[in-house]
Amino acid sequence: LVETISGSLRSNPSLRVVRGIYSGLQAQLDAREDPSTHLFGRDFNAEHTWPQSMGADEEPQRSDMHILYPARASVNSARSNLPYGDVPASEAQAWYQDNTTTSQAPADQQGRWSRLGNGRFEPRDNVKGDIARALFYFWTVYPAAADQAFFDGQLETLLRWNESDSPSGEEIARSARIQHYQGNVNPFVLDPTLMSRIQVTGVAASDPASALVLSLDIYPNPAKGAASAALKLPKAGRVSVEVYDMLGRRVLVPHAGFLPSGSHTLGIDASDFARGHYVVRVTTEAGGAATGRLVVID
Repeated sequence: LVETISGSLRSNPSLRVVRGIYSGLQAQLDAREDPSTHLFGRDFNAEHTWPQSMGADEEPQRSDMHILYPARASVNSARSNLPYGDVPASEAQAWYQDNTTTSQAPADQQGRWSRLGNGRFEPRDNVKGDIARALFYFWTVYPAAADQAFFDGQLETLLRWNESDSPSGEEIARSARIQHYQGNVNPFVLDPTLMSRIQVTGVAASDPASALVLSLDIYPNPAKGAASAALKLPKAGRVSVEVYDMLGRRVLVPHAGFLPSGSHTLGIDASDFARGHYVVRVTTEAGGAATGRLVVID
């Protein structure tokens, strides 16, 4: 099982334990055993927090350890490809903890249970941030594969879960251990404020008609050396275009100033950018905002 080298294993000389992401069910793992065979026989399999049917079905994303977690097989199956979200106790159809599944709401400590209902899956409270950061990672690193509608429908919830459940020492260690094997960390674990700072909110205005940024397209994408940001503005006004790297650092300001209404194409000089993923954020003085992703290749 991939997770045995990705960091949710707790290790000491005499005991190795794998814990299911949703139920918290634990299984001891003998270091001499084949992890997959040993754990599959104890009702564990690998959960894609970003479902394969929503874009994680091909390599390299299918085997990216930042989105993979051990899970109790029956709970993994129940979640299927459902989006994450809050499930009120009155609407929950099933509750999961350890090796227990019940249709009756627990009398207390409901936050320790994952639940299914109303076309959504709500994980237990102390892993909500982990899952939010895993989904943001996938959306950022695999823009061509990620199902945008799937992500957009969860965005507000994921941002809230990231705020309420900060990275634990175990999650940070997991990301670092994945880096040892896979070569990269999850930047949203390294800096959880990154999610809110890049504000991946599409058009952020209570009244879309009042938002100055109607749309944002970035092309070519992936880009080599240079790219363009195409904007459509229904009203004239001051517009700022900024580019951030995946550590949340602003690396370029292609435009900051007045633009008339209509369509505009602004150049993005990426010739000095390292290979990787970047966020292009457009804001207006009226409060409108739009965000896109740029992938830079050699």
